[in-house]
Amino acid sequence: MKKNKKNQWHLIDTKLPPSDWYDTDTKMLHGMMELCVDFVEKESTGEYMLFSLSNNKNRNKNIKKEWKRIDDVKDQHLKKMEKSFFESQIKADNEIMKIYKWWKDYPRRRKEIDRAITDWYTFCMKFKKKDSLFPFPNTKVMNKKEIRDEEALRRITHILEARLAKEETEYLIRLVKVRKYMWT
Repeated sequence: MKKNKKNQWHLIDTKLPPSDWYDTDTKMLHGMMELCVDFVEKESTGEYMLFSLSNNKNRNKNIKKEWKRIDDVKDQHLKKMEKSFFESQIKADNEIMKIYKWWKDYPRRRKEIDRAITDWYTFCMKFKKKDSLFPFPNTKVMNKKEIRDEEALRRITHILEARLAKEETEYLIRLVKVRKYMWT
């Protein structure tokens, strides 16, 4: 049966390859970050977001126009409220763009970890126990330098993974904090 794509605005496209299994934390990260990407690239909060993707000169011109429009408002109370809202929106837009740029760089970071894991795995396979299903090396056949090299490769992998996991959490929290500004 063919799925109708027409009325599926309630679904989130994680952009994860459909052939693999993913844990909930991975689906959550990719789903939320892809919502941010869709917002910046397809919806945007207005000209400010689009100009911050291109060049600063046009963005600054646009902001000055907005400030002039706000200064033209006669009612001082309304002027103050609108100016405050505009400042909050710009601050949120800047944060959204930082999150967007971080996510666009995410594949490079992920590949860096995958390379470190591959390096460790390749090294370990040289010393793998014959009857073992796991790639852990047989340290009985390794000299001290080889043991230190394996430990260093493993440590690098763990450091990279821990650092990225910490960033993932930080950026998810940052995205949740600006969600109320992601409207069109």
